Amino acid sequence: MPLDFGPVNGHIIGKVMRDTTRRVVEQIRAKLYVEVLFEVKDIKDEVKDTKDDKRTDFVTEVDRAAQDTYLRQLGECFPDFGIVAEEFGYRTPCYVKDHEIFFTIDGIDGTRAFLDQRSKGIGTAIALVYDGEVIASYTANVLTNELYYYRPESDNTHRLGDFGQRRLLQIDARKRLFNQDVLLRNGPTHYSPLVQRMARGGREGGLFEDVQIEGGSIAVFMMRLWNGDVGGVVLHVGSQKPWDIVPVIGLSWRLGFVFMRIESEGNALTEFEPTVSMETVLWNHETLIVHKSRLEEISTWLVG
Repeated sequence: MPLDFGPVNGHIIGKVMRDTTRRVVEQIRAKLYVEVLFEVKDIKDEVKDTKDDKRTDFVTEVDRAAQDTYLRQLGECFPDFGIVAEEFGYRTPCYVKDHEIFFTIDGIDGTRAFLDQRSKGIGTAIALVYDGEVIASYTANVLTNELYYYRPESDNTHRLGDFGQRRLLQIDARKRLFNQDVLLRNGPTHYSPLVQRMARGGREGGLFEDVQIEGGSIAVFMMRLWNGDVGGVVLHVGSQKPWDIVPVIGLSWRLGFVFMRIESEGNALTEFEPTVSMETVLWNHETLIVHKSRLEEISTWLVG
């Protein structure tokens, strides 16, 4: 069924989303290498809330500025679409009759990494939802200036490089998990026994060859999976905010990845379909994300 955007089409929406994301990346990079590095006193850190793992979350003036850029561009171009954004609990409803169309906005994804001036883990992300389907997702790695995206009404998913190089994102279905690493947010001991077993290493009966660990931006974290650098990722139990998880769900589904609930008891993985909405949802289970081509290998490993 064709999508109904009124007077605009998917090409226009995609161009605005791509160009605005690029502008935000340039905005954050400028602040990272000038104001934060040499004028830390000008960045007013404010405690925002406490994350599920008890770490403090922050908001800075740069977060606000990045979000304002998204709000201004998207709001001016698509005033009838809803928006849900991270800072200040920003939220506007959709005014398109008979449809629920909205953007999710995360100005700086990985604020703690930004404040610490880390060499990785800083991202920005937006997505567009149309009646429960993520029809566009744009996630950027601020430090490498890479953009992973797909636009509405297109069958292609792209990886756009720092100098404008673009290639289609495709998953090599021939690879085995046994020959790939799993990416975690913390060391294996922070996870359930089944995850620890997965992460043992192939020679010790694990599902994956080895473990890699990375914090910071969830969008940048997931890029490692989308580009084939790792074979799977595991997310902790916790609240999933729309600006964080909706862009991830969109790009993951687009590339053929599946979400699997890691059962708290027993030796089981159950595929599930994440909720896509403007609301924060609780995932009360660890989650394994792998490509659908690996499911047979996983089934064999579980009974082995």
